[in-house]
Amino acid sequence: MTVAEADSHPHALTHPAEAAACPYHRHAAEPSEPNKPVVERLEDGMWVVRGYREVRQILRAELTTQAGFMSDLVSKAGRIMKRKPVLFMDGPEHQALRQESGKFFTPAAVDKGYREMISGLSDGLIAKLKSKKRLDLSSLTETLAVQVAAQVIGLTDSALPGLIGRVGGILNNSNSLTEKGISFVLGQMKMQSNMLAFFYLDVKPSLQKRRKNPQNDLFSYLISLGYTDIELLTEAIVFGVAGMATTREFICAAAWHILERPELREIMLSDDEAARYNLLGEILRLEPVVGDIYRRATHDIKLETPDGLVTIPAGAKIQLSVVTANADKSVVGANPDAVCPARPMAEMKPKVPDYMLSFGDGDHRCPGAYIALRETDIFLRKLLAIPTLKLDKAPTRKFVSVIRSYELRKMMVSV
Repeated sequence: MTVAEADSHPHALTHPAEAAACPYHRHAAEPSEPNKPVVERLEDGMWVVRGYREVRQILRAELTTQAGFMSDLVSKAGRIMKRKPVLFMDGPEHQALRQESGKFFTPAAVDKGYREMISGLSDGLIAKLKSKKRLDLSSLTETLAVQVAAQVIGLTDSALPGLIGRVGGILNNSNSLTEKGISFVLGQMKMQSNMLAFFYLDVKPSLQKRRKNPQNDLFSYLISLGYTDIELLTEAIVFGVAGMATTREFICAAAWHILERPELREIMLSDDEAARYNLLGEILRLEPVVGDIYRRATHDIKLETPDGLVTIPAGAKIQLSVVTANADKSVVGANPDAVCPARPMAEMKPKVPDYMLSFGDGDHRCPGAYIALRETDIFLRKLLAIPTLKLDKAPTRKFVSVIRSYELRKMMVSV
């Protein structure tokens, strides 16, 4: 099946001299691969797509299914679930559910329902930093991200304290999916143990309360559709826990760049919201928390590339390189591996967002994009407003191969 791509392939943009001289280079994400083919078949049969237009075309076309993080586990669990998690649905059912559940994530809903809450949580964390004088920023952002996501999902009635630790346990042991032998077995045992604790101590008590007294949150909505406990647990893990992790990492990555550059700090402390969001989008373009997206072709996919027509056959597994697509010179121009605020993008339809493909695209675009940016903006403005704030120690960095992600830890800041 042929998919027509509307965009042409213009020559690399020529940017102003100041854009080409941007000094703020990549800190967290893995390097891009600008010198490799735009579309390439690897020896193991995997297809890798690295161009912005080509990746966006695949994400927008209805010619693939999910093939990434936890998709195999979800397929196995299908025997005890009537429904797949939203992340792994496709077609009309997925579109209808996304449209209905999306009401929790619109800008209006976020600002009306969560802005005050995010601001209050941020104030509490900033007060803690001021009291302690020196703290690990990655720990503060974990607390913020988990508590905000818990409110949106409906995870607010845990039987015992420790939600943050239990969520962290699931995320930490998800890395075992790429291990082999005894490491895989032990990792899976630990992850299952954390999931059980998460279910009985956090998910189940919250569900019981919402069945008696529905709230304006995702759990209450899914309960109204007849979702079972195991289906709701899966949504909480795939949809919620993943969102907690990505927001946490992005806030740290953004703070790392901004604390090193007074010019960027000035932008974040200004009243120009458009400039602030442009800066956050540019940092996220360079530091996508999810560096690879995986799909399985359900039909032949024809791509018009700079190297000619390429056909990815039905059944092929496809690795969509967000990191490299976000550094496509034909779209972003000169110096693509640097943070350049107000970077002019190539003109195309639909318009290229500042963050490019860092939230995905198409039907499976991350529904929490706006709340993640709003949360980051609110927290960082309060944090950066402390005149004496400084970065004492750059964070340690660990790569997570499952989604080509990064983890930033031990990011010590002081006031």
